[in-house]
Amino acid sequence: MKTAGANAIVRANARKQLLGNYPGCVFAYMISDFILTTVSGLFRMQMGTSVSYLQMFLFCMFEFILILISGIFLVGQNYLYLNIARGKEHSYRDIWHGFVHYADKIIRIELFITLHVIFRGIPFFITSVLYLVTQYKFWIIFLVLFGIQFLINAITLQITYMPALFLLLESEQADMRQIMEASILLMNGNKWRYFKMLVSFALISILGFVSFGIGFLWIGPYYYSARTNFYLDLLRRRRKAKSL
Repeated sequence: MKTAGANAIVRANARKQLLGNYPGCVFAYMISDFILTTVSGLFRMQMGTSVSYLQMFLFCMFEFILILISGIFLVGQNYLYLNIARGKEHSYRDIWHGFVHYADKIIRIELFITLHVIFRGIPFFITSVLYLVTQYKFWIIFLVLFGIQFLINAITLQITYMPALFLLLESEQADMRQIMEASILLMNGNKWRYFKMLVSFALISILGFVSFGIGFLWIGPYYYSARTNFYLDLLRRRRKAKSL
């Protein structure tokens, strides 16, 4: 099956499942988005216009913590949309599922991914410091090259471990190593397909900005539903491959 056709089916299933479930999905999306956006906005307001090295360090630490919290909310979204896709009982309250049941495991998984991304970005960070200290334009070339490499690595790692927070919900007894290995296995041969779906949503997101954010009330739930159906499609493909 061509990737374009497979992704079209995934998105069609996502839209179909949102019918009749849209209000609860929007409310769940609004809860997590409001909390994360408000907290981030308040912290940025405290930063002011003149930023010291200490403030920059604190900002980086805050963003790091926010990534971990975002992961816990993401598990709640995953739980909600898995229940919808499988015809199970669900509620906007599912958004809190990760906080109640898996917070410690989620944080360990997010730490692993984030630190892995940071490790891959060491050449970029070192070059950035050298440029800031010396102000030599010579470093700009390497800054751009290492910046592109860092971006590609970061996107690749996020895509590779996309199923991890779904697998956590379905493999409660599995340790982190087993979850990460299973995630890699599921995404093997499917990373490009998922990247194409992400690009399609990035284009759709333009509507959200044009509508002053109102459009995201549709785009957000659609995205979460689509990524859930993508994960379920990965499971189906894996089972089919095993049966051959």
